[in-house]
Amino acid sequence: RGYHQRYGNPPLMRTLVAASKQFDSGAGGSRWLYRLFPDGPVRLACKYGGLPKPDWCL
Repeated sequence: RGYHQRYGNPPLMRTLVAASKQFDSGAGGSRWLYRLFPDGPVRLACKYGGLPKPDWCL
């Protein structure tokens, strides 16, 4: 939510990967996030965070 408030856009995948490594040292990259959230990490992060769906999501 903080990223969305600051920049007005949902976070990019690269930003989510960096944030996940800050919170969990065992976190991998984008493959790790897709294993956790197979429907799309960015879209589901927005959904769970109560943010609007990203424009680039189908």
